[in-house]
Amino acid sequence: MVARLTLLVVLSSSLVYAAPADEARAKDAYKEGIARFNLGAYDLAIARFKEAYELDPKPYLLFNLAQCYRLKGDLRQAVTFYRNYLHGAPGAANRRDVEAIIAELEKKIGESPAPSPSPSPSPSPSPNPSPSPSPSPSPSLSPSPPPSLSPSPPPSPSPSLRIAGGIVLGLGVAQLAGAIYAGVRANDDADRIAATGATQGAWDASLYDDGKASANAATALYVLGGVFAATGATLFIVDAYQRRHARSSVRAGRAGGAL
Repeated sequence: MVARLTLLVVLSSSLVYAAPADEARAKDAYKEGIARFNLGAYDLAIARFKEAYELDPKPYLLFNLAQCYRLKGDLRQAVTFYRNYLHGAPGAANRRDVEAIIAELEKKIGESPAPSPSPSPSPSPSPNPSPSPSPSPSPSLSPSPPPSLSPSPPPSPSPSLRIAGGIVLGLGVAQLAGAIYAGVRANDDADRIAATGATQGAWDASLYDDGKASANAATALYVLGGVFAATGATLFIVDAYQRRHARSSVRAGRAGGAL
């Protein structure tokens, strides 16, 4: 399970965006960090990822920092940043894999190898010394290689934006339809009032009040319908933007996993 972990290369996955200038600088620092990571220069990659996180705090940068610390052998820092990543991205698609590697690293941290016994001093030679058996060398502990990295796709965008956009857009359309209906009623009442004046009929105050109420309702519904329709369209655009970046991130993730 741990072998499936790889460096995440997702640039954005939420509706909270940094200022355009900071976002551009964070993106440049992030790209430099990826280049240093691919070259095995983990200390330089850590510096670039931290710079990108300070400008635009995306949780995937915390995952990248954890990967760097793990591969350079700083297991305690790796565990810290893995936990920070899960805290910042509780719904991460690779959560089980990250939890598995945290458990593995904590197990390695808890296992401190016992020091090899130092050879005891040999006694001073005596007449007719008997050969003493030489101590057998203790087996050396060879460090186990770190788990290899293999591509793991970044979390795909949630369909909640599309669903919310459809609901809000539907409400906007419904309100616009109500505005049209109210406008038709207001026009009808205005025509009836005009016809009453042309025939010198009696003034119907209720007819005037109904027409005025319909006109006010039409205006309010037009405004609300326009706002809801614009909001729904905006949610659709944001969803499309995230999906486009997710597809480009998957391609970059496959390239990074070829290490």
